[in-house]
Amino acid sequence: GGAMKANDRFGRWFGWTVVAGVLANTAGAAVGIFNPGPLVELLDLEHPEPDFWLRLSAWLLFLLSLTYLAAAQDPYRSRYMSWLTVGCRWGGVTFVTSVVYALDLDKNYLAFALFDLVFAIPETLFLVLGFRAAAMVER
Repeated sequence: GGAMKANDRFGRWFGWTVVAGVLANTAGAAVGIFNPGPLVELLDLEHPEPDFWLRLSAWLLFLLSLTYLAAAQDPYRSRYMSWLTVGCRWGGVTFVTSVVYALDLDKNYLAFALFDLVFAIPETLFLVLGFRAAAMVER
């Protein structure tokens, strides 16, 4: 796979969806890092004390999100990074859902899975359509 072409609408849509997800992750991470209480209250979840693990999770979310930007810039330059970006979203959906049900946790935690799902679906769709369109052009 080569570089993204200027007229590649699926690659652009994938990139914009990834950037929107990175911005959403960054906003949520900032809240989680600096003041996690309101988010915990909004979701009606138990607030752990100390809240170190909440803050660390938010920091790691921010760092992970930065790795998505290479895929957003050009999904074809590194197929690995593009699929990793999509896979991380689906991994979030799967992990949160599995843990909530396996440990019989408060179903409000599923909001985190839903958050990832909102980005996983269009990212997958645009990436698959983009790779298919690129393959058609190469023929």
